[in-house]
Amino acid sequence: MGKQRSEKKQILVYCDGETEKLYLKDLKKYDHIPFSMRPNLKLATLKALEKIKDMAEIDKSTSKLTIEEHSQVYCIVDLDQIHNQSLYTDYQNLVNEVQKIDNATVIELYPCFETWIKFHYEIVNKPISNCKAMEMEVKKNIPNYIKARCPAKLYEYLKPNLNTAISNSKQSIKNRSRAISLGTRIQNCKVPFSEFHILLESIGLNR
Repeated sequence: MGKQRSEKKQILVYCDGETEKLYLKDLKKYDHIPFSMRPNLKLATLKALEKIKDMAEIDKSTSKLTIEEHSQVYCIVDLDQIHNQSLYTDYQNLVNEVQKIDNATVIELYPCFETWIKFHYEIVNKPISNCKAMEMEVKKNIPNYIKARCPAKLYEYLKPNLNTAISNSKQSIKNRSRAISLGTRIQNCKVPFSEFHILLESIGLNR
């Protein structure tokens, strides 16, 4: 099937990391998909979520964000930072509030965006302790990968394996849910997972 993109759907994306910024900028340019991006490199995840929550206060009657012209807002979160700073409770409280907003979605990855990159090649089922460990997993497929020196055309480089990444991303959520159902506390679950496919499917990259 070809791409099925929503007409006139304006999207705003908040993200913390430099790698996400490069990937999304290349995606926007390569596939000509219109969306706005606010790479909050100096804005902590919790403050980004607070911002989204505050925007919703503009129109409580519809529970929709009415900021600018955007009809959908996403916040991409690397959970390793939340875990490392022992912020999970505060973070989850904010996520619960944001999830009440019809057109706002939190996109989580554990431990970091490198999980999405790795999923272009294979899924990782073993526990991963931090982002550095996931970078080492990525190096098994991209030997010269260095987080701080990602190529400007990162999306274009990975795109041939996009369907694999989407499939692995969906499977990773099932794996995480299974681990939690067996008794692992959510904040202690180290099984890598990605929800990034949700954003891509929203903008029509679900072929």
